[in-house]
Amino acid sequence: PFSSLDALTREDVQDFLLSVRRKRPLTIIMVTHSIEEAVYLADTVYVMHGKNPGAMGNPIGIARGGIPHGPSQFRFEGRFQEYCGALRSALKEKA
Repeated sequence: PFSSLDALTREDVQDFLLSVRRKRPLTIIMVTHSIEEAVYLADTVYVMHGKNPGAMGNPIGIARGGIPHGPSQFRFEGRFQEYCGALRSALKEKA
């Protein structure tokens, strides 16, 4: 949803979305082709595959709790890259 934005604005909008979600108990459903965006924004990621309407694979839970310097620091943690790798593997399995 934020693909047409420049990188820094996209990160600001992603952080804004997370701040709104922290303030209000919302369920947000988002479709993206960006692995990093999915990992950064989601609590749970589902990989869709198959023909329309498609099927959903097993959920990938994203645990980002305990980030000492705010949510934007999650991008720089090793576990962020681990989640991105797990999602990338799940996408390749469905190809």
